[in-house]
Amino acid sequence: ALFMALGVTFAQDRSTNWFVGAGAGMNIGFDGHKFVSREISHIGAGTAADFYVGKFFEDLYGFRAGYQGFSISNQYTNYGKDSFHYVHADLLLRARDYFVPYIHAGYAHIDKGTPAGGIGVMLPIILSKRISIVPDIKATAMNGKAFPGSDKRLGGNLSGTIGLKVVLGKLKDSKKETSIPAVVPAPVMEQKPAPEPETEPVVEQPVEEPVEEEKPIEEPVVKSWFNMVFFESNSFALSAEAKGILDEAVEFLKQNAGLAVKVDGHADSTGGDELNMALSKKRAKAVAGYLESKGVPADSICCTGYGESSPAAPNNTKEGRARNRRVEIRASFH
Repeated sequence: ALFMALGVTFAQDRSTNWFVGAGAGMNIGFDGHKFVSREISHIGAGTAADFYVGKFFEDLYGFRAGYQGFSISNQYTNYGKDSFHYVHADLLLRARDYFVPYIHAGYAHIDKGTPAGGIGVMLPIILSKRISIVPDIKATAMNGKAFPGSDKRLGGNLSGTIGLKVVLGKLKDSKKETSIPAVVPAPVMEQKPAPEPETEPVVEQPVEEPVEEEKPIEEPVVKSWFNMVFFESNSFALSAEAKGILDEAVEFLKQNAGLAVKVDGHADSTGGDELNMALSKKRAKAVAGYLESKGVPADSICCTGYGESSPAAPNNTKEGRARNRRVEIRASFH
């Protein structure tokens, strides 16, 4: 049931806050003798518990340190007879909100102490920005001589626990709702010529001389263009739809030389301030780079990142966050 629930994420977890967690479950240990005989083999199941504290330094990478305690069977039959202690440090990779693989290393002690290490994966079921249910599967390799009476050099343990992870510290509030700008090109505005000035007839002259008419002052046509492109979460890659919109902008700019182009990048609120600022700048640079590659002069483009400071929609809904992962492109005369 837990694995079936992994496809449903109730909230996003892009916090860089400290977190703590604890879990309990089962494990199986072995010392390398496999199934040779009951008298010399150590293979069997027992209970497991894990306690940890950690932090993500940025959107993808983080660390965790903790203590894992086990009990394992002694020579097949004595369930939970031997105790197993493991102090570990983990390097985490937040590949998805619901998939966090890691490598771990530390010091294990059963009958004897030994260095140990291995791989594992956390599969968070995110209930809110603060609380997650975390199934955790961990494979650990060690010296088999740590098991009582064993003479093998290879041993290991496979554990599965489930528990809670709690994010510590102050969480950010959702931004207030702001008006959403229309995603349509601005109409081309033309100024009407000034009305022709009226002239008074010459009364005192016997012969009227023709009066030259003043020509209206021709004002330049004021042209502008505006649109937005959108991005996936934690990405600055341009989609096919975004490239289609940018191709329209390139065509407009080529037909109207001399326009200044302003490229503004934005992000939603699911990451930290520094991460969102860097992500918004990367999105703006991706758009500017695409325009330059299509022939738009680089000196006519100004790109800026605003992070999550200027939302176009509320960040407390999936649709609102999607609207905020955007780059706005404006083109007008200097």
